[in-house]
Amino acid sequence: MKRIYLVAAILLLLCIGVVYAEGQELKFGETQSGNFTFYGEAQGYYFDANAGDVVNTIMTSRGSLGVKFELYSPEGDLLNSSGDIVSATAVTKLPLTGRYSITALSTKRLGGSGDGYGPYSIVVQRVAFGPVPLVTTTAVSQEKTGFVTGVTTLPAGRSDSTTGSSPSSASAANPADSVFSLFAIGGIILLIIGGAVFYFMKSKKSGLPPKIPSYAGTGSKNQTPPTKGSHHDVFISYATRDKPIADAICNYLESQQIRCWIAPRDILPGMQYQESIIDGIDSSFILVLVFSADSNESPHVLTEVNEAMSNKVIIIPFRVEDVQPSKSMKYLIGVPHWLDAINPPMSEHIKKLEQTIQVLLQQDKKDQ
Repeated sequence: MKRIYLVAAILLLLCIGVVYAEGQELKFGETQSGNFTFYGEAQGYYFDANAGDVVNTIMTSRGSLGVKFELYSPEGDLLNSSGDIVSATAVTKLPLTGRYSITALSTKRLGGSGDGYGPYSIVVQRVAFGPVPLVTTTAVSQEKTGFVTGVTTLPAGRSDSTTGSSPSSASAANPADSVFSLFAIGGIILLIIGGAVFYFMKSKKSGLPPKIPSYAGTGSKNQTPPTKGSHHDVFISYATRDKPIADAICNYLESQQIRCWIAPRDILPGMQYQESIIDGIDSSFILVLVFSADSNESPHVLTEVNEAMSNKVIIIPFRVEDVQPSKSMKYLIGVPHWLDAINPPMSEHIKKLEQTIQVLLQQDKKDQ
């Protein structure tokens, strides 16, 4: 029963995460600060507005990175986007009443300079109201800058400043929608918990452990070691900060029917991490090294390359940064034929990598 409660709690947290996955709220005129921890990271924001509103979105770099943002409608359509090396801005007339989302992206500066990560700020200013019924009301607002707008006649349900606080959303205007959403979320959570309970009760009755592949390691001394290329075509070696690039390589290669091994995805539950890495390398035909400043200094990556060399696995260095290999790395890979992926677009370099791997795999089949 403790396992059931644990799974139910995890599922509940996941559901709550889905509800809040739309990101941080942006209030009109209030600057929100953010920080990208790695190059290529995306962060989400949202704001509520009415049809016909005109907004000005401004994103500014406060570090050695370029910035870009994309504005999406309540229906998920891309309305506008802008990017620049220091400050990106775009004025947009909104077509619908509802919740709009903004995806903030980190980029490198022109020519590939800068780290591609660091602090930034983003603000949405409403520069014009849409055509909605007016009501006479008295409102006084004061921005962080200290400007006071005074007493005005406002559109119904809106703030008193074109750059002031967030307008009322569609859900706030109709409380029934919020109640319905809460009931719907509660129903989904109950269904998930019920399914989890049913699954564990059925597993308990059957008394059978879950099936795992016959080649999965168990730590037994009698285990037959995997042979080269028996389970995977490619092992992807990378440093933690280069994970987005490694994932992109894995996704594209597998879309071309090339079997990949990548951590932590392919580490089976109950297996030791180091043992899984060694098995993954020994059972692969090619090791793709995502070579960067981080991987050049990573002892874990160095160990993986050393294991590949010892097991006569082909090593393809995929260089994503203009960095010379350390002495230890140079000793292992010798004078490599680099696949340079320093200049964008990255997708073209990944396609070239896939073509190189296909040639090597076809050659290996002929040799067999």
